[in-house]
Amino acid sequence: MSPTDDAIARHNAKLRADLDDLADIIDAADAMPTRALAEAARVLRYGAVKHGCEPHEPGGGQTPRDHLDHAAEHLRRAMARLSNRDAETGALDLIHCAARCLLAAELVLEEVD
Repeated sequence: MSPTDDAIARHNAKLRADLDDLADIIDAADAMPTRALAEAARVLRYGAVKHGCEPHEPGGGQTPRDHLDHAAEHLRRAMARLSNRDAETGALDLIHCAARCLLAAELVLEEVD
């Protein structure tokens, strides 16, 4: 196989893997409640700007425990009144709780993979 053929084969393999990843993301999004998912994405983007990272990164040097502690606080406020909203973002505390749980899970998955 020539170097050009090898480069094309590597590129095609990466493209197939990227398409598989995209299909997984679409499948996951189809399984989620759309309004809540969109709100969680908005909260994650807000937090990313605040903490200087990408929305899907659990940045700011926070640990899974840190995220779960924040999630528990948002859940406590939501349990007091389901419609309670975060003062900083205006999103439901339930949404913040879910977003923090996702960030904690992402960190744990990174540790076990």
